[in-house]
Amino acid sequence: MTDYQLDCEFDVMRRIGWSDDELGEHIDSVFERLRQSAEVRRIESEADLDTGRASLNIGFQSWELNHSLHARTVLSVAIRASGARHENILSVSEESKLMGSKTESWSALRGATWRLRRAELVTSEER
Repeated sequence: MTDYQLDCEFDVMRRIGWSDDELGEHIDSVFERLRQSAEVRRIESEADLDTGRASLNIGFQSWELNHSLHARTVLSVAIRASGARHENILSVSEESKLMGSKTESWSALRGATWRLRRAELVTSEER
């Protein structure tokens, strides 16, 4: 098994904006789904609830050979399972393989979009 981590930064937004605790509750929903993965070992985060900027550091332990694709896939599934969509986490071809012919039930006004700003994969050998 290999230990690795995905360190990334997002703009989490939606068209109608966030009120009170909604952004924090949405991010917590994504974390809850990430924790359901047996391969996720830890999640560290920082979020600016005023701007919607969120930084995540997710630790994984798995047998997967393509660490980057595996980490990004687990994160993308958690985001979609929380009723949101994402941009730039997976390539178009990877996303189409994962989603197949399914259409997303996503509310354009209330649904959040996670726009990836930066992502870096760090393996145990690089630490």
